[in-house]
Amino acid sequence: MREALFRAAQRGSWAGSDEELVGGRQSEALTRRVWGRSWRPVPGPVRRRCPVPGGVVVWPYPRGSSATVDRANCADLFVRSRPGCRVMTEETFRDDKLDGAADGDRVVLFCPWDVLVPRMRCRDGGRLLVDDRPVAAVAGEAMAGVLARAGVLGCGARRGARALRVPGIDGGDTRFVNGTGIVLVKAAQPVLFEGARADLAELGAAPTPFRVAWDRGEVLAAADAFFGRGDGVVLRPAVSSHGAGVMFAGPDGPGGGRPAVEAALEAMRAAVPAQADPFPVTVSTFVESRKVDGRVCDVRMFVVGGPAAPPDTPDPCAPTAGAGGRGGWGLRSLPGPVRPAAAPFADRDRLDAATCLTCAGPGEGRMALTDPGVRGELGLDEAAVERLGRAATLLWARALAEQRALTGARPPFAYGSVDFLIDVDGRAVPVAMNGAGAGGHAGVHPLFGDAFAHGMSAALRTVGL
Repeated sequence: MREALFRAAQRGSWAGSDEELVGGRQSEALTRRVWGRSWRPVPGPVRRRCPVPGGVVVWPYPRGSSATVDRANCADLFVRSRPGCRVMTEETFRDDKLDGAADGDRVVLFCPWDVLVPRMRCRDGGRLLVDDRPVAAVAGEAMAGVLARAGVLGCGARRGARALRVPGIDGGDTRFVNGTGIVLVKAAQPVLFEGARADLAELGAAPTPFRVAWDRGEVLAAADAFFGRGDGVVLRPAVSSHGAGVMFAGPDGPGGGRPAVEAALEAMRAAVPAQADPFPVTVSTFVESRKVDGRVCDVRMFVVGGPAAPPDTPDPCAPTAGAGGRGGWGLRSLPGPVRPAAAPFADRDRLDAATCLTCAGPGEGRMALTDPGVRGELGLDEAAVERLGRAATLLWARALAEQRALTGARPPFAYGSVDFLIDVDGRAVPVAMNGAGAGGHAGVHPLFGDAFAHGMSAALRTVGL
């Protein structure tokens, strides 16, 4: 099984990725403090028996992604702890229909999205089927967005709503790990950030002003309002991954103002072909971050869920003494990479992806957040990094609480992340939340690399798998 998983992972993209070097430069002492002091208790997922004998787990990944190995690591820990679990990768699944497996077999389908989707459908009650076999769980919420765009699930934001609920995730028989809409509906994220403004302020963080626009006219009006204050703007489509479709426009000068916004909307449609309609588009003010080597950067903090461990456990992935005690469920943070834009920043009136988009490359130029030299460039002392960890767990805890308030559901949470910019005044500005689809696990300190796999296995155990 292990060999099958890693043969599949080797088909991913490796070129240009230096995440292993990033992890090796992380400070163990500071990582350990962030891990312990970021602990935030949350209500645990409702444990229940697996609704299907044996249970099929769909473990998807995008074809060619450098993050495939991260998913393989998580799947490996899960299957090694489940005697009799059968793994089917792209090669075996292509030639061996799932209905050939015995009804009581526990099966993990570790396959690219494009292999899984044509063989999946949804029946009344919200249960997903693959080759007419019921799916007990999906290891990550991003699959819901893929299935929605393929017409298998209903999915979408609603004008005037908090937009956290995604139909097909929160009430069906199939459980999606991290099953909130906060990752899938991008317009929901700044709404969540704004709702947490007071709590974030205590941690030295503040959200940026934004508008959610549902048509071209609303986009132009929002941009004009921000331009009138001398701000540049960032435009994000309803669905985006790895920065696809994210556009920038300066407030004035050549390549700025309203003509730049109109051109950005046209480019956005072409950049996100799977999403025919980019609306709702989120329009927010551009934040010029502190720079490293002249390039703007963002900072990624990972968040991992799971049960609290005894305070005396020797496991480095356990919380520190007093961070949770025996029993209970909660969230913890891990410092990740600092991600620079591809080109040095030049002019606030000339904003483009090369100088502003911080996830332009597959790992090129990334740095370790806890490295003293990097922290010095960003003006962050160790206490500031600890506050970033607490801010990240705060935001994910609020997302899970809002999901419960809207739907009554308590989905199992495995891991996710929050991306922050550090503005010129030293405030942390949350700009994006990412779910279990985001990789880069090798960018944390190596002693904590297994935390993601433990989080995913803990989440799947609550489904009875």
